Amino acid sequence: MIEIIGDTGTSEYSAAEEIKDALCELWPGLASSPRSEEDVKIRASAKISGYGVSDIDVVLCAKFQSGRKFVPVGVINDSKGNRVLRKPVVVKNLLVAIEVKDHTEDGVRISGDSVSVQYTRGGAPKWKNATDQNVDQVHSLKNYCADLGYEIYVHRCLFMRGLAKIRVAGAVGSGFDGKQFLTQIAKVSRVRSYS
Repeated sequence: MIEIIGDTGTSEYSAAEEIKDALCELWPGLASSPRSEEDVKIRASAKISGYGVSDIDVVLCAKFQSGRKFVPVGVINDSKGNRVLRKPVVVKNLLVAIEVKDHTEDGVRISGDSVSVQYTRGGAPKWKNATDQNVDQVHSLKNYCADLGYEIYVHRCLFMRGLAKIRVAGAVGSGFDGKQFLTQIAKVSRVRSYS
């Protein structure tokens, strides 16, 4: 079972649809699996008032059936710091704060693993660090969950919809697939289970 929650017609909702499509292509049967076995919710334009960041473009919350795996498309690290390459990674559950940016190449700066985007509204152009914004979303979502009584690891991902490709850990460009999406999440986290 996989569903999107939120108002249609927004950039965030379109991003949620792309994420859903990528996961369904990676794991056939995900969309039709019973909720008792798998439950994937993708919330477009999530609001959590009272926290450092109250707006999160997309939140992915998932509980997968056993046996859901993916083979990363690049090197990732496990929880002990060991390199994982060409080995299936088990995905049991996932909570991801996803920041969506529609900026094209001329409005994006990359410095190491940090992505900044340019805003021109209201005067002189200003640059805003999208990576820091995404990290702040993670902390707010983690605190929100903790206040509800859930101690859970929150992952992060930047979705740069205006770029065909982006070579930054924790970020995907347009046209990504499920393996690329999960690999980029794993690149800024540490995986615990692989075979």
